[in-house]
Amino acid sequence: MEPKNILPYTENARRVIFFARYEAAELGSANIAPEHILLGLLRENKSLLDRFLRSDASLDSIRTRIEEASGGTSPAVSLSAGDDSRQTSAGRPERRKNPRKKPMAPPELLLGDEVQRVFTHAGEEATRLGAKNIGTEHLLLGLLREKSVAAGILRDNGFELAGAREEVSQAAQQTRIAFSQKAAPYQQSSTGTERKLNIPVILGTPRQGAMSIHAARFIYGQVTERPEISSEFIDIGALGIPVNDAGQSIKSAKFSASMERADALIIVTPEYNHSFPGLLKHVLDTCLKEYIHKAVGIAGVSTGSFGGARVIEHLLPVVRELGLVCIFTDVNFGNVNQTFDSTGHLLDQAFVKRTDDFLNELIWMAKTLRYGRENIAK
Repeated sequence: MEPKNILPYTENARRVIFFARYEAAELGSANIAPEHILLGLLRENKSLLDRFLRSDASLDSIRTRIEEASGGTSPAVSLSAGDDSRQTSAGRPERRKNPRKKPMAPPELLLGDEVQRVFTHAGEEATRLGAKNIGTEHLLLGLLREKSVAAGILRDNGFELAGAREEVSQAAQQTRIAFSQKAAPYQQSSTGTERKLNIPVILGTPRQGAMSIHAARFIYGQVTERPEISSEFIDIGALGIPVNDAGQSIKSAKFSASMERADALIIVTPEYNHSFPGLLKHVLDTCLKEYIHKAVGIAGVSTGSFGGARVIEHLLPVVRELGLVCIFTDVNFGNVNQTFDSTGHLLDQAFVKRTDDFLNELIWMAKTLRYGRENIAK
């Protein structure tokens, strides 16, 4: 059972809670107490464990003190890293049968009143520090705020609330500074303003008079209204790519340069005979490295009610193989003859909101992947 709190818990904090349940079960306790959270922290947080080991107290003496305070009678288990032995209360070592086996999931135990207050304190500390999650450092602060055996052990080993708060605050500030410095190339251009995303819109059919051009022009218009995006309209029928060969050997310098500049792509394609136009794949196949780790959003167009759902389904494995990352939001222009009039005027205003949601998701993914391309080693 994960304790309730306004903020979510980090993966490390959840492991602390798991280990606390395990420790409480080992000690025969009916519920989880702050002392078990402390033992969980010692298992999970290596820096905290190292500070305890540098003090006069040993892990065995800490656990013995906790065991005596809780009235448990189970043998004390060493928490030292790599220790595969169990030590009985008489001091005789007892080998574990399966030292490498992970502990089984402990039974569900109730949270004692003290430990519930510890979790509340931890949430308050995380909020005060501007954290988005409750981490192990906030659990430590929560323990120090609650009067308990665990807090006494922490104080006996040199931990005080004011000092611990200062350490956690400084560490959080250093992390924010390091992140902002690393993210600066992504967030700003050389002029100090945020760099625009380049997101071209590709019309995926050469068919003359196709209603798909109205859908593509509509999306292109929505894109160009976004001040954070620069774009261009690419008609695959106007590229002049040869059809007597295929692949990168017939690469178009203009199309390749557009794909190289792009941070993301929008492909607007009709559904022909349950799939996409052959020329669309022919054009996409002329590039490869230009697409790697870039986002793509797909808009399907059909005269039927499915709205190009089948063409999107067929196109997904193609763009994935090209190295593009497809977002989970699509735009489906079903019954396209009723969605636009013959001049391209939008008749169904619901598509404004749908396209807005589509672009929001694409922009988020484009920014995330651009940061990854520029700052994270492959």
